[in-house]
Amino acid sequence: MDRAQQALCERQLEALELERQRRASAMGRESADASQAVVLESGLHGLKDSPAKFGEMNRVLETLLNKAKNRDYAEDISPAITLLYGKDPTLRGAQIATLYQELREKTQKGEIAELGMLPDRFHLVVLEEISDLTEQGHIYWQDNVCISRAQRQAALAPRGAEWSLLIRMENSLHRHIERKLRLLDRLQRTRQGLAESAGETGAGEAEDDMQ
Repeated sequence: MDRAQQALCERQLEALELERQRRASAMGRESADASQAVVLESGLHGLKDSPAKFGEMNRVLETLLNKAKNRDYAEDISPAITLLYGKDPTLRGAQIATLYQELREKTQKGEIAELGMLPDRFHLVVLEEISDLTEQGHIYWQDNVCISRAQRQAALAPRGAEWSLLIRMENSLHRHIERKLRLLDRLQRTRQGLAESAGETGAGEAEDDMQ
């Protein structure tokens, strides 16, 4: 019975590991499946978490990071901001857009000397957004692919119809053994009683012969 329980535990853990492997494989084939209207409204940021979402957001942010590194403010980045955040940017998204626009306007006017710390601030805020996105992707991976210690322990915990069947079988076996033990005990007591009775009868017959 113990071996059966152990085998069932191992099978549950194997099933969990296989499910996570299938999920990891499927995630590698996913795409950011959303209509253009949805993306324009909520941006990639508003879509359901997926590897494709994180990958696409990271690609756009890396483009902005390259602009920050190269101090290239020539292009309009409003399409990129809309793609990332939709019509209602996050606080950091609005900061990125505002800082870049200010840098672009000053550069176009030739006010390079007045840029001050603006390039560094723009660079920093883009890095912060990439850092947060990386952390979110890591959490998503942990939740959907990795198997934690607690999840392994949960996979080894009794559950399901098979466990109920094993428990019923074990309880039935215990009751059967108890009945057998009680029967053997009664049989042993009966045999002891018969032996004692036979001994007493033999002793009585011996006394009669002596008289």
